[in-house]
Amino acid sequence: MCESCCEQSNDNTCQAEYAEGIKPLLERRYSILPIPCIAGVDGSPPTPAPFLMSMDEVARFFRLHDSKTKFPAKSIQRYRRMGLETVRVGRCVWFRLDDVLRFLDRQQARLDRVR
Repeated sequence: MCESCCEQSNDNTCQAEYAEGIKPLLERRYSILPIPCIAGVDGSPPTPAPFLMSMDEVARFFRLHDSKTKFPAKSIQRYRRMGLETVRVGRCVWFRLDDVLRFLDRQQARLDRVR
């Protein structure tokens, strides 16, 4: 047992030992979850989506360039009016990954209700 975390703990468990014991369990449990990726540009391999994405990164995440959309920025603007949430930092508009995924889930649920 270590002195740093165990002295402060009320239940006499070492937080470092607990974290090391649960780490393999978490890795095994979440290893099958898909990692959201952004399509590569000009044939480059896909990259994991960052937590904050620019409008171009969101357009690539939605694969608007692959679908031959002429104006992907206008499509993203329409999605913003439909409820896609953004974060402003100064003059820049950013899209949080969890907001984008939540928007996609809402759109899918809406389509499922229509069918």
